[in-house]
Amino acid sequence: MSDTSIDTSIRSLPPAAAASSSFATHAVTASVGQNPADADPTDPPGPPPLGSGGAAAPTFLKSPPRGPVRPRLVDAHTHLLPDRLAQAIRGYFVQFITGDFFPYPPQADACRAALMAAGVDRCWSLPYVRRPGSASGLNRWMAERWGQDPVVEPGATVHPGDDVGRVADEALALGLRLFKVHCAVGEFSLGDPRLEPLWDRASAGQIPVVVHLGHSPTGHTEADELPALETVARAWPHAPIILAHLGAPAVPEGLALLRRCPSLLADLTPVVIQTTPVTAADLEGLEERILFGTDLPSVGLRIEEVLGHLRSLGLSPRAERAILAGNADRLVPPR
Repeated sequence: MSDTSIDTSIRSLPPAAAASSSFATHAVTASVGQNPADADPTDPPGPPPLGSGGAAAPTFLKSPPRGPVRPRLVDAHTHLLPDRLAQAIRGYFVQFITGDFFPYPPQADACRAALMAAGVDRCWSLPYVRRPGSASGLNRWMAERWGQDPVVEPGATVHPGDDVGRVADEALALGLRLFKVHCAVGEFSLGDPRLEPLWDRASAGQIPVVVHLGHSPTGHTEADELPALETVARAWPHAPIILAHLGAPAVPEGLALLRRCPSLLADLTPVVIQTTPVTAADLEGLEERILFGTDLPSVGLRIEEVLGHLRSLGLSPRAERAILAGNADRLVPPR
């Protein structure tokens, strides 16, 4: 599909070996490691015990070297999009911020390489559109470009100005397993009744929907925008809805909303250069509902900096593992 078919008008865009070894070792001990007092003196001498001056133990009986195991890392908020669209998005940002402010180029292949170089095992790529008529084409591109990729999990999007049920069904038929809606870019309210077919499908199929609420040109979410999300979350309590950026800068209100709505989740994705201002105490009891994200490539921080911020919170190892990968893998299992 040509990139030209995809909307790039974004002026209102905001920013088993162990078991075998055990069995074999037991068998060897039974045959050549018996107590000498139990041996029949008429028996011919057997081979020396393994590893005791005789023949070296077979390789398959040796324990493999053990080193530190790197924990899994899933970035649940990236935008690996068609190059033309990605360039247009970057063009919007550089109206306000110099181009060299961003450590990563906008091209999708470069972003994928950067994520892998930083130790990311898997990422969610989240598309969004500004106007009706663009979602189907972008969703098809996402499926065609990333559908068989072992690293990139492609998402889908909808716009309430389209036939949302038809667009969502088409995306699901393409094998796309999560959605993103961007209220600011698309200029709509999350409470728009035309989005109800999306919530119906998300609820019935436990399909994650990442929601960016903020209408500010900066990408910030205002506290008075959160009630629309609460209404949707209560109406569809089985739909796994993820509040992008934890609603920053309305983070206290976002945390309170998560505690009122037990089905709601959030990601800790920074907004341009601002990491999400939370503490370990803020996240206590919510660790199974928080995801890690970077917003690559539209972020002024390096992946390592975003990761370092999370690790500086002093979370328990279990909570950190859940946020860095476990929760995302539970919502959208690796292929």
